[in-house]
Amino acid sequence: MTHPIEAPARPVGRRREIGLALALNLVFVAGVLFWGWPAGNVLLLFWVENVLMGVGTLVRILTAEVEPQTRRPVFFTLHYGIFCVVHLVFVAVLSFWMGAEFTVGALLVPALLVLVRHAADLVTVWFGAGVRHRTTPMQAFVLPYPRMIVLHVTTILGWGLMLGSLTMPGMEPTGLAAILARLREAFAGLGVEVTSAGLVVVLLVLVKMAFEALTAGRPVQWTIGDQRFTTH
Repeated sequence: MTHPIEAPARPVGRRREIGLALALNLVFVAGVLFWGWPAGNVLLLFWVENVLMGVGTLVRILTAEVEPQTRRPVFFTLHYGIFCVVHLVFVAVLSFWMGAEFTVGALLVPALLVLVRHAADLVTVWFGAGVRHRTTPMQAFVLPYPRMIVLHVTTILGWGLMLGSLTMPGMEPTGLAAILARLREAFAGLGVEVTSAGLVVVLLVLVKMAFEALTAGRPVQWTIGDQRFTTH
């Protein structure tokens, strides 16, 4: 038997959520295309976003006011933490393959933007609008997983695209490598110099952005044991 738990009403509209997602992801695209960010830095920012979602979720679990006896902060920390560690291993190798630099302008500043984006949502929606007053810890627990999965999928996709972009020395590029070469030429004609890795990262950001825009504010259903949870 299932026991559906209704999703807490979202006091902010989908337009606001979509706007925030688009703005942050477009900053990533602009950073690679126009501001000289190394492609690998964006993947590191994906990991930072993953961690910040986990921290925000832990706060929500600890402060959710419906069924507070069901809090499982230690279990969540271990469970989510394992995903973050695995994600970091793959992201670290891929990001340095693509090119990464630990600079203030290309890593620290955008990381702070990611922090501000998630902190604003926590302060204004969770605490300010009182969503925590009608949310269970389990609803808060499952909230970040769809976006976390997308971040992992983009990492796997990034590995596949980078491997597909390799060309043997002395041979003409074919397949994906040829497509990326033509795209680089097209951007060069517009006065924008971008590497093949940069184009791969732009594609990954667009995939992530599309998912976030399509799912912003929409209910997500999870079944855990004999209970079904619906979250936004």
